[in-house]
Order: sequence, then structure tokens, then C-alpha cells
Amino acid sequence: MGMLDQAVLQQAKKAQGETNQRLDALIAEQQRTNQLLTHLIGLLTPQPATPPAASWGSQSR
Repeated sequence: MGMLDQAVLQQAKKAQGETNQRLDALIAEQQRTNQLLTHLIGLLTPQPATPPAASWGSQSR
């Protein structure tokens, strides 16, 4: 392998490492986005109705 081939190989390895770091960062951001969306869906999802509290005027005697 010539010097030029070694230089190209080293550059390719460096570029691959940088790409892997970017992908790791993107994965972490995607996971955070998914967590936030899950939380938002929970806030926007209608909750089951609870029975109204009895008021003084609504009690029959």
C-alpha cells in the first residue's frame, strides 16, 4: 500500500469516526424528542371523566 493509499485510508477512518459521533448525537436527540412527544400526548389525551362532587343544593331529602 502506497503512502497515498494510507493517507486516503486514514482520512476515511477519521470521516467515519466523525459520522458515527454525529449519528450518536442524532440518536440521542431523537430519543429526547420521542420522550417529549410522549409527554405531550399524555397532556393532550382526554382523561376519563370523574363524577361531579356532590353540592349542598343537589341532595334530595
